[in-house]
Amino acid sequence: MKVKVAITAIVVLAMSGILAPGESSLPPSENQAPAAPARAFAGKDARSLPRGARLPAQLAPVTLRERVDGMRSTLSKMHGLLDLMRARAASNPKNTLAKANVDMWELMVGQLDQELKELQVAMVEREAVESRRAALFKQADAKADAEAEAARKRLMNPQPSSGGAGGPVQPPPASSPK
Repeated sequence: MKVKVAITAIVVLAMSGILAPGESSLPPSENQAPAAPARAFAGKDARSLPRGARLPAQLAPVTLRERVDGMRSTLSKMHGLLDLMRARAASNPKNTLAKANVDMWELMVGQLDQELKELQVAMVEREAVESRRAALFKQADAKADAEAEAARKRLMNPQPSSGGAGGPVQPPPASSPK
């Protein structure tokens, strides 16, 4: 009985050492996907950080363009596998399981192609909105700078008023009796 418990304990310890999170003996390309940046910051994103603080480079959020590029490369690999599956299914026409598998992959890859097209359209529209937004902010900043400069000039060089609106009120000249 003691031997059985000892063996079980050794197996558990060995498995926990193998499956424990942390540094892996595998090269980075063979490791599983890295942890998401949101997990590392426990719900904080760049907007919730103090002004001037930045996310570390390895935890920077993935841009939409990078996501689209990743999806495009994955889809091209999937199309290659689908072509290979079609060739194998064509070599054995009696294998209905292979034909069903090819049909399923065609549906899946077709759906992902459609999603990629929609994502590309959304990316282009988002970039256009962002460029218009940046132009509006630049225009507003330029207008605010011009107004601030004009106000500075008015404060530094006060213009004498000639009794116009906003100037000192002077009494009318006394009239002579006739």
